[in-house]
Amino acid sequence: MKRKLDTILLIDDREEDNFLHTRNIKKTGFKGSILSIEAPEDAVKILTPQNSNSILPDLIFLDINMPRINGWELLEEYTSMAPMLKFLPIIYVLSTNDNLENPNDPNSFLIPEENLLKPLTSLRFKEIVNLHFS
Repeated sequence: MKRKLDTILLIDDREEDNFLHTRNIKKTGFKGSILSIEAPEDAVKILTPQNSNSILPDLIFLDINMPRINGWELLEEYTSMAPMLKFLPIIYVLSTNDNLENPNDPNSFLIPEENLLKPLTSLRFKEIVNLHFS
């Protein structure tokens, strides 16, 4: 059963990528919330279920190549929280290159739906929405 898409979380250390992706999502007529986070550490904090300010996005677009905590490490941390979540979001990984080898054990975290090359286009966003959401 498909669910409703209310909240999207963009996690990318590059402000200009978050801006472009937000613009492309809005071009499709999406009326829900789009949250952009540039520091992966902040993403971990805001996604933690015990945090009173936590959010539970329906869809996450996650950059892999970030400083301090990369996307794979963030996914690993988020996976440890999964048992405490009401539901699991749909996760797509974004990168500027198509070699997205995960250096970690793939069984140690939530598996992303797909690895996408940047930028996230309006057309690709529509395809994702049609695939997963009502």
